[in-house]
Amino acid sequence: MRQYEPDRLTSMVYLPNSIYRDEPKCIEIDKETLNITFHSEQLTFTTGNLPPPAVNVLIQANERIIHAEWLRQPLSPIAKDEDDLFLVIYDIQKQDSLAYPLGKQGLPGTKEFLLHEDFTPANCIAHAFALSPVNTRASVSKYTNIILE
Repeated sequence: MRQYEPDRLTSMVYLPNSIYRDEPKCIEIDKETLNITFHSEQLTFTTGNLPPPAVNVLIQANERIIHAEWLRQPLSPIAKDEDDLFLVIYDIQKQDSLAYPLGKQGLPGTKEFLLHEDFTPANCIAHAFALSPVNTRASVSKYTNIILE
């Protein structure tokens, strides 16, 4: 891994096979050793002013099935029942992610997906976000704890 001088860091940090822009909060650099710590739970996949959804995620490791459950999300002057909800599964080791469509903000529900064959359940984190139906507004992505079974 490349070493960086703390006072010369920019908002773009290169990690193997990946580029993270504008994510200074997810990268921590020890000023003495210059060791880099990546806080994947603080990674942001989307930004915007819609409220982020609350989604419960469970992965059945042996069957490689993702279970996602969400309740009706609270509305605001800008959040609508028709807003779409998405789940992002990010494999920390592969440094790759996939987004799965969940449902509508105004309708509670559950969905199951197969975990991508290249992803390892124990290496995955989840984030959820909302997107307006005409793609003009989004929420900030929200870290969601994954329960492994």
